Amino acid sequence: TAAASASCEDCSPGSYVGAAASTACVACPRGRYTNVAGQGDCFDCPMGGRMTTENIGSDSIHDCVCFQGFFHRCEGLDCLLSNAVPDDNFCEACIIGMHCEGERNNPTAMISFDNERFVHKPPFVTSGTMALDFTVYNCGQYANGASCVGADVGEDATQMCAPHSSGKACSECEVGYYWSEGSCSACGSSMELGVVILAFATIIVCIVLVKLTFPVEPLGIVTMVTFQSSMHSDVFSNTVASAVNLMQTTWIFSKGESIKWPAATESAFAAPGSIFDLSVFKWECIFRAAPRDYAVGRTILLNAFPLVPFFILGCTYLFGRLWQARAIGRQFFPDPALACSLALSVLSAFFLVIAGSAINTGFSDFEHPGGRLRSLKAFPFVLTSDSEADVIRAVSIGGILVWCVFGMSIVVFLIIRLPSKMHDVTYRRSTLSITSRF
Repeated sequence: TAAASASCEDCSPGSYVGAAASTACVACPRGRYTNVAGQGDCFDCPMGGRMTTENIGSDSIHDCVCFQGFFHRCEGLDCLLSNAVPDDNFCEACIIGMHCEGERNNPTAMISFDNERFVHKPPFVTSGTMALDFTVYNCGQYANGASCVGADVGEDATQMCAPHSSGKACSECEVGYYWSEGSCSACGSSMELGVVILAFATIIVCIVLVKLTFPVEPLGIVTMVTFQSSMHSDVFSNTVASAVNLMQTTWIFSKGESIKWPAATESAFAAPGSIFDLSVFKWECIFRAAPRDYAVGRTILLNAFPLVPFFILGCTYLFGRLWQARAIGRQFFPDPALACSLALSVLSAFFLVIAGSAINTGFSDFEHPGGRLRSLKAFPFVLTSDSEADVIRAVSIGGILVWCVFGMSIVVFLIIRLPSKMHDVTYRRSTLSITSRF
């Protein structure tokens, strides 16, 4: 009681008796409460400095909420202040990448008013990041994370992500949309044209490859005309190959995190780069596959694509070998030696494409807040710990072993043997594309 007098009344809950013999009741300060009348002091909220109250004069332990920098993990009705009873494990430290702040009028108390009820305020993430099951993902690797708009932790994808996107880093696009530099874009009605163009271009390239195996002079006749023509063709093809390799190398570096190109030149390398990794054809818009299936499928397709010209040249070589006797004296007939030379030239051209595929698709990744998780940069929804990432990396390593290590071993072996084969005209013609280049 405030004083031993009949006129005195007990201090109501939420307040306590001040100084000794005082008749004034004092409201409990923030972070303290009392639910009993006539108390000489207030109770501290649990967890010491991790909890506070929104206002002074709290009369219930239910008024205790997490202090700024901490949060209470809850869902649904469990988040109501009236349903949650704080204890010594009630508040946990704010997770890296999240923001634990109260409303603007009182940012130190994690409390909000939702549907006319007071609830424990959840953490929130800002644009460029998103959270699933209290795990924060970084979306800022492309276009400042345009797909992640920011929301309270616990919201579904419709609130956490931009329209038409969901999943980790808001990078899984719904059917009819494709992932492009940080957001989901509509496929449009002309996307099928990309596959038609690829098929048409592949057919044209195959026809050109077959045509290039036809000898300059009738088969069986080799003079300086043949060698001069071959040398001129190789100089031209090597010049083009060097330009393409330079573009490929620049593209590979431009995909890394440590090297950033000026905005004026970045698009100049991104356009041909999207051809090298086949992303320009927007396969996900054609096959409508699940994002993870598409990620694995595109990696396999990219590493298997060089088989197409080698299959054509292999068939051309076999055809020329089987019918070589009948082709003597004919000019419009495949020459097995030219087929071999052309295959070696194609092999050296695909070297950086496959290396770039492995680096950019299988091994280029970025870190999420907290440092525990990483995602593949080409497919942000695939974590490096996922089984799909293991398949993608295995395919990428296989591509390097087949096209780079094994292929370049063949080239080196043929060059080493060249001095002992100087008088073998067929050998020299079969390796002309690499000997003139290297």
